[in-house]
Amino acid sequence: MKDQFDQLFADSTYLELKNRLFSYQLRRRLLGNLLRDRSAQILLDLGSGISPIVPPSMSTVYGDISPAAMRFLSRRVPGHFVALDLSRLPFRAESVPAVVCSEVLEHVERDREALEDIYRVLQPGGQLTITVPLHPYYYTFDDRYVGHFRRYRLPDLVSMLEAIGFRQLEIRKVAGVLEKVATYLMVRLFAHLERRGPRSGGSRWWFAPYKAFNDLWSHVCAWEARVTPMAFITIICIRCRKPQGVHPSA
Repeated sequence: MKDQFDQLFADSTYLELKNRLFSYQLRRRLLGNLLRDRSAQILLDLGSGISPIVPPSMSTVYGDISPAAMRFLSRRVPGHFVALDLSRLPFRAESVPAVVCSEVLEHVERDREALEDIYRVLQPGGQLTITVPLHPYYYTFDDRYVGHFRRYRLPDLVSMLEAIGFRQLEIRKVAGVLEKVATYLMVRLFAHLERRGPRSGGSRWWFAPYKAFNDLWSHVCAWEARVTPMAFITIICIRCRKPQGVHPSA
């Protein structure tokens, strides 16, 4: 199923809603902290769409399957922009120091092929940072609406990353059940608005309370993740590295 949000980047109302959404703020704050020391290093943000997760920088390369999204984004943030297929990245082997892939792999049918190609283009010692939704028992309407093929089982994902060759895996809890409940309700709202058709301009009385709620809820979700057992976590972040001294197979 296609991600319904792909159709919405030209609508200012949807864009404001999406870019203030608590789950987006939560991930962007976390990854901003993790990537703070990489501001001068080339960074590949895969699946960035119209809402990149990494801080804007001329050293960032944004990649997405949608050429229209890349043209749209290029008018709004600094950087380099490439329309690409995640399973056939248009980069030389061992040419990229760091890759971020946030809430993307669950949209890719052949996710292992995508991870293998990321491994190919990473430099030895290069770092991959991913965030993904966790636990198949949380798969509901919101996952279908945004085009998720799956929610991950953590042991399966760890095994796949290690089988590909990644090492030094570091796992961080991002969000828990409160995130899932609020996301379900928000996606229902998006679906309702989408049925009503595009809306731009007009009264924005709703934007201040919407922003305030999402700002607060992003911090509530971050706190919940810190105290929640892994069985109730809904989003995780994994950082891992391509070992030094390895070379991609022919």
